[in-house]
Amino acid sequence: MIGAVACTGKANQDFQVKKVETTHEHSSDTKDWVVDNKIDPICGMSTEGHLSDTVHYNTKVYGFCSSGCKEMFKEAPEQYLSKMGD
Repeated sequence: MIGAVACTGKANQDFQVKKVETTHEHSSDTKDWVVDNKIDPICGMSTEGHLSDTVHYNTKVYGFCSSGCKEMFKEAPEQYLSKMGD
C-alpha cells in the first residue's frame, strides 16, 4: 500500500468532453504497474513513486498521481497529450 499523494492541480478546466475507452485494471501493488509516461500529464508530477491510478488510451497506459488527475485526463485526453508532446 502506498501513502497519500497530493496533486498540485495546475490543470485548466476549459475543455470539451471526450470519452476515454477503458480504465486500466491493476493489482493493488503499484510497483508492478508499467506506464508509458514519466510525468502526470495533468499536474506535471513524476509518476515514479507517486503512481496512484492508470488509464488505457490509444494503445498506451498512462499513469497519474491521483484519481482526480485521471478523471481530468479522461475528460480531454488529447488536450493534455498535446501539451506533453505525445
